[in-house]
Amino acid sequence: MIDNYEFQIDPADLQEVKNAINVINEKLVPLLIALTPEERRELAKMGDKTTAFVTKAVEYMQEFPELVPKYVESEPAKIDLAAVQTILPLNSQFTKFEEMTADSSMLSGSEAYGAALSFYNSVKLQAKENVPGAKNVYEDLKTRFPGRSRRRE
Repeated sequence: MIDNYEFQIDPADLQEVKNAINVINEKLVPLLIALTPEERRELAKMGDKTTAFVTKAVEYMQEFPELVPKYVESEPAKIDLAAVQTILPLNSQFTKFEEMTADSSMLSGSEAYGAALSFYNSVKLQAKENVPGAKNVYEDLKTRFPGRSRRRE
């Protein structure tokens, strides 16, 4: 397990990150779409195994337009393929970013929660021993303890 992880970021760096996210929201988000779970289930999926097939088929559509059926539009297919080729690398980066920010938040939260629990348990014992100030701190924390029922100890 990772010990003593400390996430600290300079406020100026954090502002730059927020500005970059604002640029993404301004430039990229308007071009993206959000599908419902049902829409996701209904769509044919293009994955690693079908990418080469789709790429070659679109190339052939451009090279041999006379072979393209009337109900298939080759230019939109070319645009869609270019979109996939643009979006997939971004998606990989965003996925990695999302996983790392979630992991960093989880680890920082776990460490903070562990420290808080240790402090709470220590204050609880000190309150029982009538250490000055401990009872007020314990009583306040006790009301905030997550998942705690209102039963007497």
